[in-house]
Amino acid sequence: MSNNIILRIIYIFIGVILAISPVSINAFSLSKYSTNSVLSEGRWVKVSVPSSGIYLISNEDLQKWGFSNPSKVHIYGYGGKRISDQLTANSYIDDLPIVQSKTTNRGIVFYAQGAETWERNSSNRFTHSLNPFSSAGFYLVSDREIEEEPTIETINNNIKESDINNAATSFTESLYHETNLVNHGETGHLLLGEDFKYTPSQTFKFDLTDIVPGEKAWLQCQFAAKTYNTSSTLTFTANGTILPAVKEDVIPSTSVSAYVHGKLTTTQHIFDISSNQLSLGVKIASQATIQMANLDHIVINYTRKLKLANGALKFRSLNTLMALEGGDVATTQVWDVTDPLNIYTLNSTKSGNSIVFRNDYTGLRNYVAWNENATLPSPSYVGTVANQNIHALPTPEMVIFAPNE
Repeated sequence: MSNNIILRIIYIFIGVILAISPVSINAFSLSKYSTNSVLSEGRWVKVSVPSSGIYLISNEDLQKWGFSNPSKVHIYGYGGKRISDQLTANSYIDDLPIVQSKTTNRGIVFYAQGAETWERNSSNRFTHSLNPFSSAGFYLVSDREIEEEPTIETINNNIKESDINNAATSFTESLYHETNLVNHGETGHLLLGEDFKYTPSQTFKFDLTDIVPGEKAWLQCQFAAKTYNTSSTLTFTANGTILPAVKEDVIPSTSVSAYVHGKLTTTQHIFDISSNQLSLGVKIASQATIQMANLDHIVINYTRKLKLANGALKFRSLNTLMALEGGDVATTQVWDVTDPLNIYTLNSTKSGNSIVFRNDYTGLRNYVAWNENATLPSPSYVGTVANQNIHALPTPEMVIFAPNE
């Protein structure tokens, strides 16, 4: 039976199922949609960020991009976080939202969302996921006229002198290495990285900035391999020291089938670390011929001091009372960026060489702290964007999407 006949049978089967199945279709209220797009007027420039964090668009860059008055410029977009596959009223964002920012004498400072997302697992470890459709976060910069200037509200929380000694002075920092290079199954979202079939031993470098001495680090490694009849084994070294083996280091063999592309393992290790530099060695070995071996990702968690590094710091914490070393009440901003489209500032109190701040919102919160003279990264220029107003176009009866072949 030819492939075309099989496809026809599948399409007929799906059509019959849809025809006899009750299907509920719900549309959003018209109030959820803008009548005009913000892109319909003004000058627009597209920029990108490689990861989540605080960024500065300098006055010099604004002028190069054609903006003569920084006070009239605003940031739009929602970054690189993957949009939910389920379209709901709570997750849907219509048009381009304006991003809260702060105009300084050096330029515009704003928080950007990259393509990575972090989650806390049941063991209180932080693991990440990447947007499979984008490797960066994108924002738009414009000088269009706006009706109301976005502000960043300041939350004033009183801090008692007796509470200062109870403030947290560290947090769990999380780092990752992942490169999406190959999809052996040629389907789905799982993209693998470095090839270990021909280079079975490789080393990965991590900067463990301001590590708290005496604390242990946590490693998660996800790895895919394919061997027949005999399993393969991973070994790890941290700064030259071999880490004790765990059962998840062993990757089972696979069947001899064109439909089995490999086996995936997720292994974890806890180890001592006293250096701000981590050289992590990863090696795979097997008595059988390795048909395929690729690293998926590496995640590192370690305990880091709550301390400004070059005048800025991104961190997350479950603590409501924290002390930030190197901060200054007059020049240091502490933003709660848990919701990147609803940022607010926390006031602080000076205590020695630190500032102490409290957040009455409980649960895991994301923060950025920065000084006005901090060395901040800049987003990359992508290009100009022409004016457009799709929202104002007449509603068609049908829209058909087809590949451009």
